[in-house]
Amino acid sequence: MPSAAALLEHAVELVTLDAPACARDIEDRLVATALAIELDGELAVLHHDNGLAVSGRRLTLPTMDVATTSSTVLDLLSGRDELLPAVRANRVRVRASPALAASCLDIISALIEGCARSPGGPALLNQLRTRVERNRYG
Repeated sequence: MPSAAALLEHAVELVTLDAPACARDIEDRLVATALAIELDGELAVLHHDNGLAVSGRRLTLPTMDVATTSSTVLDLLSGRDELLPAVRANRVRVRASPALAASCLDIISALIEGCARSPGGPALLNQLRTRVERNRYG
């Protein structure tokens, strides 16, 4: 099963290659902060380090924290759910300072949009489906 960091790395590759405007927007918002995503309890951290980079551990930067499940990410990427309703319903939990909260949502939106624009998006969806099935059935 692909790790949370591997899935995020794949998403970042797709966005960087196929949606450069989205990648630049994410980079601009991560200059002095990081986005820590807890996916099914597993940590992946998106940050800026000469371009977008992913780490499997926390960094010393101020961090925006997001927690969700593979199933919710699959719904967001496939268009069955939308980000703001998912946040309001607590399917996507966001913890960030008031100054960073809007950037956090913008970064997530740019990741979703970039993946949706990418011809490689279906492969990422298949990886998420595999993860959802393994989480569900072991």
